[in-house]
Amino acid sequence: MIPKTGWRIFFFLMASLVAAQQGPRTAAELFSLANMHSGNGRYPEAESALNQAVRVCAEAGDDVMTVRAWNGLGELLRMRGRYAEAESAYTKARVILESNRGDLSDFPAVLNNLGAVYRLTGRYSDAEKAIRSALATWASDLSSEHVKTAIALNNLGQLRVAQGRYAAGDAFLLRAQRVLEHALGADHPDVAGILVNRGLILSRLNRFDEAEQLLKRALVVVESASLPQPARLVSCLNTLGLVAIGRNRFADAENYLTRAAALMETGLPPDHPDLASVWTNLGALYTAQARYGSAESMLQKALAHQSRVLGMDAAASYSTLKEYAKLLRLTKRKAEAGRMEIRAREVASHNTQESLLPYVVDADQLKKK
Repeated sequence: MIPKTGWRIFFFLMASLVAAQQGPRTAAELFSLANMHSGNGRYPEAESALNQAVRVCAEAGDDVMTVRAWNGLGELLRMRGRYAEAESAYTKARVILESNRGDLSDFPAVLNNLGAVYRLTGRYSDAEKAIRSALATWASDLSSEHVKTAIALNNLGQLRVAQGRYAAGDAFLLRAQRVLEHALGADHPDVAGILVNRGLILSRLNRFDEAEQLLKRALVVVESASLPQPARLVSCLNTLGLVAIGRNRFADAENYLTRAAALMETGLPPDHPDLASVWTNLGALYTAQARYGSAESMLQKALAHQSRVLGMDAAASYSTLKEYAKLLRLTKRKAEAGRMEIRAREVASHNTQESLLPYVVDADQLKKK
């Protein structure tokens, strides 16, 4: 995933709102406060500020600001895995725009974001319709080479991945990459985000040489960026670790993953939702190497984080629970393993298939190598 394309839109909207001359001053201050809180990982405080901004803008009758407030709140909720609430926020923004109120140029962003929620909740037909509508509007109003079209192309690529159509997903991401390279330059961090996404897809297609080439290029771009890019750097290192595993280079994989783990614990907010994936990957790698104590420590950290940040039923915990159950069986704790497997099935029953495709490895597959 672009890490995180939604956040790029979110921060752009927040900056636009703070700069806007229309709307109450208190709303601008609330948006600025939400931006500061989210940038520091204080997501509950950011959510509170955005909810207040929604109320202030609605009471002032400012439809433009209200739409953008709902859209920003939706992005925050989607990033935290609260998809139903995110959809509700986006839908409120959409209703205003469909009534020909607000700034209609905001419509494609809202549709694209709704499409992402539909994808994440398994409503693929609705997702396709919403994302393609956003893409068509941006291409018509701005040009097919505008940077915003890359956002929709990336979303379509992720939709194809969710459908298990990896080659088709890579084709959309390649188009997005070319748009961004043309608009921003080959060394822009947003291009690196696309490269990481493509590297993951190519690794799933067992095209490890191509994947590694893209990921190493992304790593250079991210490390050379003028501003720190910790989330992108963690994502790049994590995916390089997966590619190294696919090529049976377990020592390299451990180096990449431990580097990612060290970085995310110092460079990312403590409530960042993606933190646990690296711990889960390390746990699976250690399990495959029969380093059971280290594996259990990593998996316990991952589960505790997922439960605290995303909730007990978060889809992200599915793979962690499965890996932990495997570890428990290997260490002869059958009763605990059975309970963990039941918990994994419960999580699966509450989530869609797309949500059960996290970027983590499988210890059983590692042992086959």
